[in-house]
Amino acid sequence: AFAVPVLMLGTATSALAQSRKDAALEAAAARIAAFVPAGFHVIGQASADFDHDGLADLVVVLADDTLDDADGDDVVCPLLVLLARPAGGWDVSARAKVDCTPHRGPHGSGFGSVTARRDTFLVHTFQNLDGREARYQLRGGRWVMIGSKDTSFTTAGPPGLGESATRCFVQSMQPGDTCTQHDVEINYLTGEWTELSV
Repeated sequence: AFAVPVLMLGTATSALAQSRKDAALEAAAARIAAFVPAGFHVIGQASADFDHDGLADLVVVLADDTLDDADGDDVVCPLLVLLARPAGGWDVSARAKVDCTPHRGPHGSGFGSVTARRDTFLVHTFQNLDGREARYQLRGGRWVMIGSKDTSFTTAGPPGLGESATRCFVQSMQPGDTCTQHDVEINYLTGEWTELSV
């Protein structure tokens, strides 16, 4: 008899939490707008406490509104790192540029996504059929690249995903081909690296 009211309360609580999260995202979007020049829009963003002050910081990638990959040219997009102020708002901590051509294929390169993990942000890009994850961290007041992970795909030789696969990432496969993913991960702080094929 009590299961239904509890379930309804849980659903209402979830809806309220989602509503608050949506409102927070809308408020953040309005504050981010101050850093977006006319003619640009946000194509990626991630949040974490990059400077360990207990406040949510932000990394944002922008693109020109007129970005057009019809000719296949490589284009660069601005990346901004915004550190939260205790009184509200953000200060620009770093500016950079990333390839952002939105065409992925044998002759494309560009921006995939930006994510955050603890006090580190990761920029995912691609070059032709290969991908790269570059990791950045604020250390001693300076932004440094602390690691990377390069991923490539090939249809040559085992080990692979099996002869039943029809595509190796974006490459078409012929009957009997096997698809192999090759990862090379490097920690620039320790000099350690790992290599894995799956």
